[in-house]
Amino acid sequence: MKLIKWKIHAENRYIHLLITLIVIFILTPYVGEMHLNFPIISLIFLIAIIFILRTLELDKKLFFLLAAVGSLIFFSEFLTTMCTTVACRQDLSLVSWSIYAVFLAIAIFIMAYKIFSSSKITGDTIMGGISIYLLLGYFWTILYYLIYRFDINAFSSPDRMSHAYLFYFSFTTLTTLGYGDAYPVNKLAMILTSLEAMAGQVYLAVFVARLVGLHIIKHSAQK
Repeated sequence: MKLIKWKIHAENRYIHLLITLIVIFILTPYVGEMHLNFPIISLIFLIAIIFILRTLELDKKLFFLLAAVGSLIFFSEFLTTMCTTVACRQDLSLVSWSIYAVFLAIAIFIMAYKIFSSSKITGDTIMGGISIYLLLGYFWTILYYLIYRFDINAFSSPDRMSHAYLFYFSFTTLTTLGYGDAYPVNKLAMILTSLEAMAGQVYLAVFVARLVGLHIIKHSAQK
């Protein structure tokens, strides 16, 4: 019975992550306005990522290293909510978000490697691919936030910039929707914006091509 449960769990390892990412996607614009004294979104997000890393059967040392990094991020964000001064919050926020960026980059790389090296198409594989696409948007949100912290004029309408607004800007760039209500001014921000737009399009093209290729191979083998 335990073996069957583990097999089902292993074959559906991305569904939980995708659901979590969608929930975070919906809640992010509102959580910032609630001024909560607990980083609940970060906790849910890190638990989901660590869970995925565990199901990917990583080396124990690498798993515990990434788990430690994830715990450090959550701990630093928790300390941020306890800060009594703006300077303290900004400094700790820079530290936690910098570590966050590294953590996400590693997680995205590992997940992409596993998914693109898979020899069969399943519903879970597709969910994993969608999860990576969403993670790319989250990753670039963090990069934009770090740039904004060093240069508040990095984007147009700096008075409107917030985590929720950068989140919105990242996904409109990733999907090349680009309403034009916000745009990069800083040169580094311009470069990153262009890279995100290209990454979003290239990823979708490669992912779809991979799915089609595996589908053709599967049907050819059945004939």
